[in-house]
Amino acid sequence: MKIFDETGRLGAAARRFFGCLVLSLFFSSVAPLSAVAGDRYVGYYYPPAQSKEVYGARAEPLPDANRESRTGFIVGFNREMRLRPYPPASLSLRRVMKPTSS
Repeated sequence: MKIFDETGRLGAAARRFFGCLVLSLFFSSVAPLSAVAGDRYVGYYYPPAQSKEVYGARAEPLPDANRESRTGFIVGFNREMRLRPYPPASLSLRRVMKPTSS
């Protein structure tokens, strides 16, 4: 890798290398800050957590479940709720898919 060109300035490869180095240092220093930012209200709005709990689901996850099958479940569930002779007891999802810009 040629560091300096004929005019004494940094060569293109060296600029690319140092640019990548600066970016990687920047992003490696910013990433830990984003993890800390989630707890900025601890001690002010609510006390720090005294224990940690991991939720254990009662149902086993389906290995072949994907976004399409989950969306199909919600659409079918809403259709069945609308076909009942009485109004639904709770609100259901109005939109499953993200809105598209037109």
